[in-house]
Amino acid sequence: DNTTVNNWDLLPIALTHGESGLTRPNANISWTGQTSTDWSTVNPVAGLPNYKHIDCNGDGIINQNDLTAIQQNYGSNYYRSNSSMTGNIPFFINSVNANEGDRLSLPINLGTAAEPAADVYGVAFTLNYDPEIVEASSVSVDYPVSWLGTNLLDIQYDFSQLGKIEVAVSRRDRLNNSGFGEIGKFNFTIRDDILRSSTTRTMDIDITNIRLIDNANTEIGTNPQVGTVTVTLISGIEAAENFNIDLFPNPAKDQFSVRAQNASLETVNIYNVNGQLVKALDNINNNNCLISVNELSPAVYIVQIKTDKGIETRKLVIE
Repeated sequence: DNTTVNNWDLLPIALTHGESGLTRPNANISWTGQTSTDWSTVNPVAGLPNYKHIDCNGDGIINQNDLTAIQQNYGSNYYRSNSSMTGNIPFFINSVNANEGDRLSLPINLGTAAEPAADVYGVAFTLNYDPEIVEASSVSVDYPVSWLGTNLLDIQYDFSQLGKIEVAVSRRDRLNNSGFGEIGKFNFTIRDDILRSSTTRTMDIDITNIRLIDNANTEIGTNPQVGTVTVTLISGIEAAENFNIDLFPNPAKDQFSVRAQNASLETVNIYNVNGQLVKALDNINNNNCLISVNELSPAVYIVQIKTDKGIETRKLVIE
């Protein structure tokens, strides 16, 4: 109920898993308003809308099949009101060392022995990483070991251009669990073509947009902490020539320019804040280009600039 289709929507489905009611006439999962009759639910969970809204596919039962509607419409509506409640429960990924090309599987930890997490049902959160260091399409989260339990309900959506993956995982049996340590694994591959301006590169992994709940839909505060991956670059390879990217004017109105120093532009992709590609320029093969943005609405965008020397990402404001 935050006006955006995202990972937070798994939590109401998990809280009401198995509930049934009236089917929705002519139901479909396209992003359009559909009339439906209120469900008469005995002892509904506090803070949730009528359960007819949680039955995403309209088949009269709330279960994992409703996640298909979230996946198909993910990111619909530009407004994001996610904010995390602060508390004492640590939420973190440990700092590690790695080499170029390594495949990592890092534990996602919720709670410690000193600060365990009590009476937890489910959690939605965002993992943020550096897309210049992580191989595109290599990112995932799974749950081979989790103190939350087994037979979990989960969903994830990776915005690889922006360097973030939105995740939610929950029990589905209406029972809380308490514990500390690993609730899942964050999996990704370190790129083997990182721009070499030094012998190491570092990447922070932070956890944001957290909603941790119990089985009564009561939110629990967390204390997210930043983990660091230190990547050792392959020895024996000379550092690549440094290059600079200029993007101007910023803010822009009708058009803006991209100019590369000591590099040749190959592609420029523009994404909205939901990670959707809204404009692309290919085969530039020059050190500068002028880009028209007349057709784009005023907002903040992410510009991904690929050159023959590496990739850079910049924020662009269009007025």
